[in-house]
Amino acid sequence: MVTTRGTAEARRAQAVDAGLRAFGEHGLTTTAVTQVAREVGLSQPYIFRLFGSKRAFFLACMDELEARELAAFTGEGQRTGESFDEMGAVFRSLVGDGTLAGFSIQALAIARRDPEVAQRYLRMLATTLRAVGERTGASTEELTLFLARGVLVVQLQALGVDVAKVSSTQAVESLLERGEA
Repeated sequence: MVTTRGTAEARRAQAVDAGLRAFGEHGLTTTAVTQVAREVGLSQPYIFRLFGSKRAFFLACMDELEARELAAFTGEGQRTGESFDEMGAVFRSLVGDGTLAGFSIQALAIARRDPEVAQRYLRMLATTLRAVGERTGASTEELTLFLARGVLVVQLQALGVDVAKVSSTQAVESLLERGEA
């Protein structure tokens, strides 16, 4: 439990970090804001004061997901002409602990019935694909394949595959070797 006192901005950032994990594990409808509040050493009413509502808290977590994903593809050390393999490794390390992969899956489930969440998720995809396209000079078809690999990585991580250590190709080869239908 974090008991450090700080500014509302710092507390908000701590809550969003904990919210990514909690929403990723339990979804929007079953996640107890009290669980997040307890983790960061705040009261449930204070969490609501910071965000206004549980939904607004979830949307703030979506904004953080977008910021982290974009930083992974445009941040320090990134360069024009970077290969998809290099960018894929950065993405696999980003989602490797399950926090962002789990949250992403939950956000997609919510997006099916929530137009604002869907719009934000589409914006995140568009922004990320544009950034990757600028870095790599990739065609639309290449970006489509890159996105498909990213989706596969998220699914594999959710199923317990250590995506930081196993490439997408290795994971698919392993699945094909199982012979399960």
